Amino acid sequence: MPSTRELSTRIRSVAGTAQITRAMSLVAAVRLRKAQNAAAALEDYSRRLDSLLQMATLGDGPAHPLLALRPPLRSICLVIGPDRGLCGNFARETASFASERLEALGERSGLRVLTIGSRMARLVEGGGDGQELSSGGLRTRMDDAWRFLSSEFTGGRVDRVYLIYNRTGPGNSWKPVMESLLPLQSGADVVMGDVILEPSRGVLVEELAPECGRARLALAASSSESSEQMARLRAMTAATHNSQEMLEDLRLASNKLRQAAVTRELSEILAGSGL
Repeated sequence: MPSTRELSTRIRSVAGTAQITRAMSLVAAVRLRKAQNAAAALEDYSRRLDSLLQMATLGDGPAHPLLALRPPLRSICLVIGPDRGLCGNFARETASFASERLEALGERSGLRVLTIGSRMARLVEGGGDGQELSSGGLRTRMDDAWRFLSSEFTGGRVDRVYLIYNRTGPGNSWKPVMESLLPLQSGADVVMGDVILEPSRGVLVEELAPECGRARLALAASSSESSEQMARLRAMTAATHNSQEMLEDLRLASNKLRQAAVTRELSEILAGSGL
């Protein structure tokens, strides 16, 4: 049975932990809302850009190097994961999904892997050379990643560019997904109708194609950031709840120990008084 002093030390430690986890859950909630707003805006922006690009390339419209469809002999995959921990099994689940998909992809084509997130480089196992983008903020790394990926694709050094990231769903849920980034492909048929494209289709395609790719990559990053904050909020909320339960148990044990000591002292006093 621990002493009263030991219980008091444990209570202070657990209470401090509960305060930290509660504060971290509040921070995660604020960051989650910010990431969700950014993802919603980017989703609408990306969808509108896709529609414009589809209009501009409809029929015999001008081609662009980012739209070139080639046999998938060489590919590169960008895995977007968390930079920080304290988000449960989020990083490990993402890495497990990525390893399975990369193993299957590497059997069909030459594969290179690019990771964003300091924890991904250690966890992801797959074929090819690993290259990590870990400097700067998320936006800076997305810009660097797009420049590298678009250069590799337009230079003919890779034929496919894939993304692995976490997509948010209803009810604060998320799941890892794998999508094709390059070549840019339209997801729906667009009817041209009475639309005048100015200054010309060629100029529009030249500007729209890179912007569409950047928007899709930024959307994947924002969705992954939202998923990470959801996971961290859930983990910190659970940790706070567990700390509070442990705190209640420790306080109950301390009260019982204190009450036992008071009862023992009263018994000794009564015994000594002869009553």
